[in-house]
Amino acid sequence: MKKIMTVLLSFFFLCSTHVTAFAGDITITANVPGSHTITVDADGAEVFCDGAAGSSFTVERLSGPKLLIRAESGREITEILLNGENITKQIRGGYYTLEPVYEDQTITVMTDEAPAAQGKTYTVQGTVMRNGQPVSGITMELRSTLKTYVTDANGKFSFADVECGKHSLTALKNGEIVGYVEFILLEGNQVDLSLTDGVYTVNTNQNAIGIDLVLTLESDDTMRMTEAKEVSGAPKKEPASGGNGSNSGSGGSQAGGGKNGSSASATSPKTGDTADPMMWFAALLISGAVVQQAVFIFDRKKKQQ
Repeated sequence: MKKIMTVLLSFFFLCSTHVTAFAGDITITANVPGSHTITVDADGAEVFCDGAAGSSFTVERLSGPKLLIRAESGREITEILLNGENITKQIRGGYYTLEPVYEDQTITVMTDEAPAAQGKTYTVQGTVMRNGQPVSGITMELRSTLKTYVTDANGKFSFADVECGKHSLTALKNGEIVGYVEFILLEGNQVDLSLTDGVYTVNTNQNAIGIDLVLTLESDDTMRMTEAKEVSGAPKKEPASGGNGSNSGSGGSQAGGGKNGSSASATSPKTGDTADPMMWFAALLISGAVVQQAVFIFDRKKKQQ
């Protein structure tokens, strides 16, 4: 069956859009379309092709378009079908590349309600890079619960109160996706970053306040996690702001604390000696006076003898 399909595909490819074959007195004519339609049937999810979402896409014949399938906030994907065939396990970090398209196709996406968040929450912050340089003005969307943040002049973003579990980060420029990554945030004893089947696992230190990531935008509109560090100290909150660094989804617009929107604030190490220096100085003067008085009394008694 595969050999027959290969022969047919090669035949149609060579014949462009119009084919005429002669067999004696019989003429066979076939019209080969130059494009096909991919129809989307998604409940609680969005499907993107070339960075734009839609319910249908027109793609060039025999092309292999790369699709991004993203669950909506509060939902998780349970099953994905391509023309009725289950391809869920073939999805890598939300992406799926179609085989050369030779017919119209239908993508069906089924979702369920995401489990309720439990336990401690953490700060997820980081820097967006491209070609080794920070990228400003990128809108970062964090899901499952939707939070947004526009990267500042240093490419930094910050999200507070992020629960453990599966999340996605979407990078958008002028409304179009320029990067996407899925990750699982876990609570552990040390920071660790790994990648399995297109999904990153980020372990954070349960004694820290969060994680600091480096995200790299690639030329094919994907995004990679290239570094993870611990965020220690206490978060510092600043007055609400509607400009860059807005963090919606957690009770309105909120600016991240610290420099460049970072929720981590640097603190100097304590030495353990926090007493007022004036108290020590006063005690020293009193001690000197007492010693002087004692010497005076001693000398006086000695003279009387």
